Amino acid sequence: MLAGQLDRLIAEKGCADPDSRQPLMRQVYWVNERLSPRLSEFVELVAAIHRRWHAALMALLLASGALVLGVGVLLTRRTVLADHVAARAVQAELAARRRSVAALRQTMRTLDEAPGPADGEGQAPAADAQVHDIIGQVTRLAARQRADHAALQVIFARSPDAFVSFDATGRVSHVSPAFSALTGLAGAAALGCDERALVALLNRQALADEALPVSAEGRLAAASGPCLLGLQGPQPRTLEVTAFQATADGQPMVLCLRDVTRSLALERLKGEFMTTAAHELRTPMASIFGFVELLRVRVMSEARRKELLDIVHRQARQMVGILDDLLDLSRLESRGRADLQRTPLDLAALAQEVAAGFACPPGREPPQLQAGAALPPVSADRDKLVRVLVNLLSNAYKYSPAGGSVVLRLLDEATPDGGRQVGLAVQDQGLGMTAEQLQRVGERFYRADASGNIPGTGLGVSLVREILQLHGGTLQVESRHGAGSCFTAWLPAVRTV
Repeated sequence: MLAGQLDRLIAEKGCADPDSRQPLMRQVYWVNERLSPRLSEFVELVAAIHRRWHAALMALLLASGALVLGVGVLLTRRTVLADHVAARAVQAELAARRRSVAALRQTMRTLDEAPGPADGEGQAPAADAQVHDIIGQVTRLAARQRADHAALQVIFARSPDAFVSFDATGRVSHVSPAFSALTGLAGAAALGCDERALVALLNRQALADEALPVSAEGRLAAASGPCLLGLQGPQPRTLEVTAFQATADGQPMVLCLRDVTRSLALERLKGEFMTTAAHELRTPMASIFGFVELLRVRVMSEARRKELLDIVHRQARQMVGILDDLLDLSRLESRGRADLQRTPLDLAALAQEVAAGFACPPGREPPQLQAGAALPPVSADRDKLVRVLVNLLSNAYKYSPAGGSVVLRLLDEATPDGGRQVGLAVQDQGLGMTAEQLQRVGERFYRADASGNIPGTGLGVSLVREILQLHGGTLQVESRHGAGSCFTAWLPAVRTV
């Protein structure tokens, strides 16, 4: 190859003479002999390098493929493992639900009565439907129970009655907030107590003769009905304790404690009122009956007959007065402020009108009106205030039989809340009252005169106080035995902007 290339080179250079070509050919052959082994070695070296690079590249490609394959296998294994764990969790959940379904089936009569599938086909969908139905029923039942529990908690929290419940072991498990307010004991002190310990705890707070009755075992003897518990303290009170016994095994007992102090006081006042009212009505009725019987069976002069008729008339008028006062009190208590016809009133003008038209006892001077500066108006029922003034003036004259002046004063003073109040004060110079009598002023049928010589129903001051309370006012009484009394009716003045 090299010789051919050399021939072409000599031809191009114009060296066609053979003699001139011989030296050049010898040099070329010498170079060829020297370079050919080197070139062969170089070619073999290049080929070996090429083979090695090709092998390294193939090894690199194989390593990359193996790495990618390993990462893929690892990821696939982790995914399969996670799927396996999830599948096991689902299977465990399904197994738990199957066990729940099996337990619920034993307790639910409707599921026991439901017919099963005839063959194996369709059993899984039917079971799923039953599971969903049971889950729905249980969810609704739990929601209803939570709602009922929340409603009961609100009732117990806001109820003025106290409730104490016992668990299945017979120990206190719940105490309502009213327990502490009624008994003065902390609710924590009762928690965990059995019935005997709770009864002993309550009886330690009781008055001497008003403790809860207990059985020989120290338990509450309340099977026959409610028991009364009188508690001592700054404000003694009476509680009605009722035990609601369990009606089935495992059902706890519940104690209900109710404050009956006011109701018992009202019952006592009602009894006293009925006794006093019957006595007050019986006295004039007996007089009327006796004198009428006397007029029927005896012959007497016209003068004596007129005298007895006058007595009958006075006693009948007293009975009418008692009945009218009782009806007025009942009407005021039942209707309250709805019975008032409020209008703006000038008390100075009203007091002057009542004082001028008041019928004084024979031989007595009319009431003296003492008015100061102009008074602010009041919003009140005119007829009711006339009744207040007439009752106060009548009492002033009746309880000063020895005479003396009766003064009607008009007062005006500021109140702590920044407003003003107007007063009608009736002052007499009569018998007066002791401290004990002063404490009972305003009680129905109570009269400071126990001799019976002073006429009256004993309801006048009660009416006055009831009317003033409906108007937002008060009755102030000042008295000293043997030096007269002063009754002041206070009414709030109309606020001005």
